[in-house]
Amino acid sequence: MLPGLDLGQLARFVVKPVMSELGMNSPAALHLMLGTIAQESLGAFIDQITGPGDVTLGPGFGLYQMERATHDDLFDNWLRYNQVPEVKVLAYRSRSPTDPVEQMAGNFWYATAVARCQYRRIPQNLPSADDVEALAAYWKEHWNTHLGKGTIEQWVLNYGKFVKPLQL
Repeated sequence: MLPGLDLGQLARFVVKPVMSELGMNSPAALHLMLGTIAQESLGAFIDQITGPGDVTLGPGFGLYQMERATHDDLFDNWLRYNQVPEVKVLAYRSRSPTDPVEQMAGNFWYATAVARCQYRRIPQNLPSADDVEALAAYWKEHWNTHLGKGTIEQWVLNYGKFVKPLQL
């Protein structure tokens, strides 16, 4: 892990409590969420770097590197029809910045709530918490998709580097 963010603390003080509050906590969900952080941001970056000299926030926001279109689609097509999670997710928003997508860069609670709901909207069950290959394939199919540059092999490698050493 890069210096500055302890993924174990993030799991203990952000990811687990948020997922519990949403009623969406499980060992498999925890491993999937932490693996997503490990792959998407190496557990350290809050902005997707698109090239040398990139100083613009986005297109991927926060530790999960969720894009604006994904965030907005989640609210428009899933959360609005699942009001209990929507109310709970909205409770994690702060007043600033006013753009909720930009909040994902610094508001780890909100970013985690949105990311967990994005995974929850998928009707397919989560793989077992101890099946790293299956978790990676789930991430690839439902988060990164066939259009994304990430690979299952990269996810497994980053999971092994950043998540596996944790005492979860």
